[in-house]
Amino acid sequence: MNQQRSRRFRSSKEAKEKEEENAEFVKMLQSGGKEIHESLETQKVWDSNAITPGTPFMDTLAASIRYWVAYKLNTDPAWAKLKVIISDSTVPGEGEHKIMEFIRSQRSSPEHDPNTRHVIYGLVCIHNISN
Repeated sequence: MNQQRSRRFRSSKEAKEKEEENAEFVKMLQSGGKEIHESLETQKVWDSNAITPGTPFMDTLAASIRYWVAYKLNTDPAWAKLKVIISDSTVPGEGEHKIMEFIRSQRSSPEHDPNTRHVIYGLVCIHNISN
């Protein structure tokens, strides 16, 4: 938790510094008589802290995903027999731990098919988990 907090503070500080550098650059160009496109003047730096659980961005994202899944389940025949489980940032815990907990709970069920395979895709790697 402390590492994550430290990274978030550092990320926020770096985003603020980048925004200040951009504003300084625009001022320098303007003082040199250069015409500045409006988008460069108003450009905001993306703060990756927005993707932290509990932020308005993440709340909107979670609601949008729920809406999209409900829409697909109700309108797309290819989704008719799917079971979709959403465990977004409103559910406490690290993603990988929540996934493994779910898989373990499924394996302990008497109806579990031992030939079931799980594929987990993430930005870093793909895991193929089988029995």
